[in-house]
Amino acid sequence: MQKDINQVVFTARLTRDPELRTTPQGASVSTLRVAIGRPNGKDGSDRKAAFYDLEVWGKLAESCVTYLGKGRRVAVVARLEHQQWTDEQDQPRQRNYLVGDEVRFLDPPAGAAEEPEAEA
Repeated sequence: MQKDINQVVFTARLTRDPELRTTPQGASVSTLRVAIGRPNGKDGSDRKAAFYDLEVWGKLAESCVTYLGKGRRVAVVARLEHQQWTDEQDQPRQRNYLVGDEVRFLDPPAGAAEEPEAEA
């Protein structure tokens, strides 16, 4: 029997500073908005970006909030997730997003000391 593979590996830049939230069960979670660059045009010299929400949990979320900020580059191993719900007006809603399993910090912030790599 063949197993499904759900893994996405990419490098990206954060488009805003991450913020830490805590679930009612006490788990730490942060959503990072990332821009993933891609070539565009016939020769690939024109660059475009696709924007995604990357959710990270636990110690990884805490490390990302501590060490990352807008504009920082990251390398990520994640999985795709899909969520469906009904909003307050009884309209069906859905979203696709990424859940990070590993986040590597690719560039230190200006003037900062070396920081550890974060992995879940």
